[in-house]
Amino acid sequence: MLDQLVAAVERSVRLLAARFAHERPYAFCLLTPADSDSGPWFASALATERGLEEVVQHYLDRGYSSERGDARALLNDMLRWANPDDGWRYDFESFEQVIAIASSTVEVRDWELVCEEALRHVDGRRGFELLAPRPKLTLGVTYGENPEDFLESTANLNPPALAEQAAAEWQRARQAWSALRPPPTPMPIALLQGSWRH
Repeated sequence: MLDQLVAAVERSVRLLAARFAHERPYAFCLLTPADSDSGPWFASALATERGLEEVVQHYLDRGYSSERGDARALLNDMLRWANPDDGWRYDFESFEQVIAIASSTVEVRDWELVCEEALRHVDGRRGFELLAPRPKLTLGVTYGENPEDFLESTANLNPPALAEQAAAEWQRARQAWSALRPPPTPMPIALLQGSWRH
């Protein structure tokens, strides 16, 4: 099962690199079910500087502002490690085969550990360098619901300096949220889904 997941991650990296390497990637995330009862499913998400710029502009266009600093800079901090729904580039297709195999043959209690091991294998082969130089690309795993899950996994998968940088940026995100003022009229709930604050 691990070999098949490693192969799927490598396919995903190639696909995402072909589509988005020019957008300056800064993180690669493997998404997995929260528990074994959910059944196996996988996807990947790539955070890029361009994707971040786009989602920051989206929030500015919706009316986010601040009296305690530059709203664009604060939104950049807040959204850098938001839920992957906010600006990250997804790949589902690379994982269709491994999902079918896992669904029919494998019982695993902790998919997060399996995903971390798969990322280590690809990293050991320098596979992520198609996306960005490894010291600039943060690796992590998440259930796709809470960005804190991703940040917790970064300590297991990255050089200490990179994991510490991500943790410091996460703290800035928390501080930025308190300095931002949402738009005067409520945003539709569909637009709020995926924000780390909601």
